[in-house]
Amino acid sequence: MPEITWEEMKKFKELLDKEKEETELKIALDEIDTLSARVDEIITKNKSYGSVQALALAFSRLLHKDFKKHGTDILCFSWREIQSYLTEYCLHKKTHVKKSGIIEERVYLKQIFKSRLRERGIGSRVNFKYDTVCFNKVKPKKTIIND
Repeated sequence: MPEITWEEMKKFKELLDKEKEETELKIALDEIDTLSARVDEIITKNKSYGSVQALALAFSRLLHKDFKKHGTDILCFSWREIQSYLTEYCLHKKTHVKKSGIIEERVYLKQIFKSRLRERGIGSRVNFKYDTVCFNKVKPKKTIIND
């Protein structure tokens, strides 16, 4: 069995680290390319549909993929997490007075965004007590052609 010196071992580790950095860079660049393609797709839809409709279309497609992936008709998420993904076009703030008299500001889904999701076959319900939002499959309100 051949012996390896410390210098050779350091050189080998440096080469491994360099190779690892290069593969991570390739993966990051591929993710940036796919993300930019998705952003371009949303921008073109925004031009043809409108901002809320384009966001509802993209969001409904993601949810339908998740429904299919998990084989379920209902998906529940953290409401705070969903708020970070949705933009100001989809959300609105409203003050709410509790029974104890404390005034708090809540964030809701805009009605137009909810109706656009419902048109595409997705119902939504926010539960503020447990800080969750559930999306479920419903019968679409109207037939949508050329998605």
